[in-house]
Amino acid sequence: MMRFQERAVIGKPVEEVFAFAADPENDPQWSSAVSKARRTSENSLGLGSRYEQVLRFVGRRLEITFEVTGYDPNRTLEIGRFSGPLRTAVGRRTFQSVPVGTRVTFIAEGKSGLFLNLLEPLIAAAGRREFRRGLANLKQILEAER
Repeated sequence: MMRFQERAVIGKPVEEVFAFAADPENDPQWSSAVSKARRTSENSLGLGSRYEQVLRFVGRRLEITFEVTGYDPNRTLEIGRFSGPLRTAVGRRTFQSVPVGTRVTFIAEGKSGLFLNLLEPLIAAAGRREFRRGLANLKQILEAER
């Protein structure tokens, strides 16, 4: 079982950061790992919403589906029930108002299913790097907006 997380503080109000960063359809705008994303369910972002994404991670192209399994506006988005090699994973995005803006934390845990789980320490390190890059991009995008 692997678990990793990364944090960043974005100089914007929590409502603004959550509105953009909690929506998986926006992931391709800030995450270099996500090339395509779309909602496949009729309902808007919230508990039970389903999505498809195309990822490029550790040199592999992954087509995944997942569902929003936890949703608390302006606080938490949890995604799970993945298809493919990530089916035992859970991702969490948490948002906390702080005096200088919003603290965003990305957490991933579970078994990757990639390479028979033999390389999970390397996959976790790659995941941390991707989270760091993604959070830096997210911060730049949101703080550049007036």
